[in-house]
Amino acid sequence: MRLHFRAAAAVAGAFVWQRTKLSACSATAESPSAPASPPAGRLRRFDTSKTVYREGQPVELLYVPQMVQGVDLGHVTLRVDGSTLAFYGSNYRAGLSFVSADEGVIVSPCPLYAKAEADPALAPKIETLHRGTLSAAQAASLNEWASGLEISMIRDRERGVVRVPGVRYQALALCSNCENCATFMMRHFESEATLQCPRGMPRLCRPVSA
Repeated sequence: MRLHFRAAAAVAGAFVWQRTKLSACSATAESPSAPASPPAGRLRRFDTSKTVYREGQPVELLYVPQMVQGVDLGHVTLRVDGSTLAFYGSNYRAGLSFVSADEGVIVSPCPLYAKAEADPALAPKIETLHRGTLSAAQAASLNEWASGLEISMIRDRERGVVRVPGVRYQALALCSNCENCATFMMRHFESEATLQCPRGMPRLCRPVSA
């Protein structure tokens, strides 16, 4: 189903609360010559790659275009060590949840990033919102998420999903304990000091001015 828009002033355009089809896929299939290594773009698990995320590693927050009926709703993705991940609702493959709240999950590689990166019209619109290094707490979060990844094959490509207990997904992040891709990074990945998103809207996210 597609998402239809009505002009309104409250939240920069009010939505008819439906779900919009999200067609996305991960970036690269796993190499048969190195089965212990994850494909480029997926968060790395210690049990398969012996990789541990550490304090001081480079990390980026990215703005990723998300086009729905010609309107860019925006999306925030984290990139670290060649891997991408983002916060979604557990039913993300059915579409974005605007009224009901879905169970929150981390998805890696980020489907919307992979989709935009592969689109010549969207790839130039991917922007770096913040470039820095991991704190000890951020590295610990990444290791925890990576260790819980459940791997599945989507269109012959690997994708990892891990649940985030106690946090639900809603596109506008209006309900209790609800976050979207932007507000989750701000509140649950120590990014409030580096990222500002007026009204919690991903398309309005900008770096915090020095």
